[in-house]
Amino acid sequence: MRSTVERTFVRDDGGCGGRVLSDLSRLADGPGETHVGRAELGGDPYGLVGPGSTVLLRLLHLTDLHVMDAASPARAEWVEARADDPLWKPLLHLHRPYEALANSGVAAMVASIATWRRDPIDLAVVTGDCIDNAQANELGAYLTLMDGGSFAFPYAGPLEPSWRAALADERPWPFWCPVDDGPDVWKDGYGFPVLPDLLDAVSSTLHSRGVAIPWIGVLGNHDVMRQGTAWSTPALETIATGTWKHAAPSDVAFDDPLQAYLVRPEDFSAGLPRFAIAPDADRRAITTEEFIRAHRGRGRGFPLGATTSRGDYAVDTEREVRLIVLDTNHPGGSFQGSVGDEQLAWVDEQLRSALDRPCVVLSHHGGASLVNTRGEARRLTADLEAVLHRHGNVVAWLSGHRHQHRVRACPDPSGRTAGFWEITTGSMIDWPCQGRIVEIVGGANGRVGVVSTVVDHDAVDWRRRGDGWLAALHRDLAERFSRSEPRIDRPGAPSDRNVLLSR
Repeated sequence: MRSTVERTFVRDDGGCGGRVLSDLSRLADGPGETHVGRAELGGDPYGLVGPGSTVLLRLLHLTDLHVMDAASPARAEWVEARADDPLWKPLLHLHRPYEALANSGVAAMVASIATWRRDPIDLAVVTGDCIDNAQANELGAYLTLMDGGSFAFPYAGPLEPSWRAALADERPWPFWCPVDDGPDVWKDGYGFPVLPDLLDAVSSTLHSRGVAIPWIGVLGNHDVMRQGTAWSTPALETIATGTWKHAAPSDVAFDDPLQAYLVRPEDFSAGLPRFAIAPDADRRAITTEEFIRAHRGRGRGFPLGATTSRGDYAVDTEREVRLIVLDTNHPGGSFQGSVGDEQLAWVDEQLRSALDRPCVVLSHHGGASLVNTRGEARRLTADLEAVLHRHGNVVAWLSGHRHQHRVRACPDPSGRTAGFWEITTGSMIDWPCQGRIVEIVGGANGRVGVVSTVVDHDAVDWRRRGDGWLAALHRDLAERFSRSEPRIDRPGAPSDRNVLLSR
């Protein structure tokens, strides 16, 4: 892995700047980022790396990998053509122009972890959205990437010229067509390249050596809900495992697209034109129980007897740090999360019984995302934080979901405890396609804090077509795609990335 303390990736665009990118511009090495000290919760952050400090636990935090079968008929890529309409914003993104490369990006990160030789990592944690569309074949591919093996997902979808020919009225063409130089918004506006052999390359067998360190999983919304939003229906299951991939919705008016998708997701994958596709029974939707069993059977978390409600469990590490894993998926569906009364009581007991051991909470949804009340009354961010503040041993809360690097100080309003840090790590699928090393550190003063260091995978230059070139291309195109979302700061500020967090 490449530590961002040593070097970062920056866009070398030859001075063109702005939104339009030349297809000759590239990501190049930039200066490293030093650690920034943050002391909003008290203490001396620089004492965490000084004489007398001790690393109690070194975690690698990955999240939102979105391992996907991009050819699945249960996907609704056409929604992305509505991206400029605020009505459709709650459903974005159901497609990214570079998404067929996402699995290669994950494989490169896995390979980089396996060859990491500095400061050994005790445990990797993957905080949800491990897969993209809640499919059995995606779950198998994700576990293969993490533990080692091979698989292939032949591509079918809007990157093929046949889609553009069938939907000739769509102008400008909203999808990237890499195999020819025909106009589309991504080549014309963001410098996406012409690569005639790309679809063959992403359809070929992908090999993974596995991370070669212990790791555990956490449930996210995409892991068990279609497109991370809706519980599947029999009608959508028929489409998903069938012989046709649809390029348009059914003839239904969508006054409220999100609500429509929650109730009848099949309407989003049932229109004309459609394209013949080889059926795959493993495109069926998995259940929460199936996700848990698959991890448990490999020793990747969710131990027997530890689950109190759905996918909750605790792990005591060898160095006396307790990890508390929460399943924050909402029973009523939709992409935002919540927790239940039973879960809060269980967390309270886990913190109480930990005594003086430092505790780290792991969940997919974080403080900005535990806001879902659809269909039933549930507990939200304030309720969970009240329980965490009840005990002085919570050091950090690690989350994903937002596809952004963020670090938030969470002081105890009552002043009884030091408070804790919420650390949200950016996704692997979106720029900047990074992970984060999180060290739980005992300072020389006896107080426990956190040292965070953002890391990149080792794939560098896709133009050389060497090992990992698809992963390097994925990162490059993810950065170009981020230019289409100027109001979203996914990398975060320096204070959200390499930080020393005292308390």
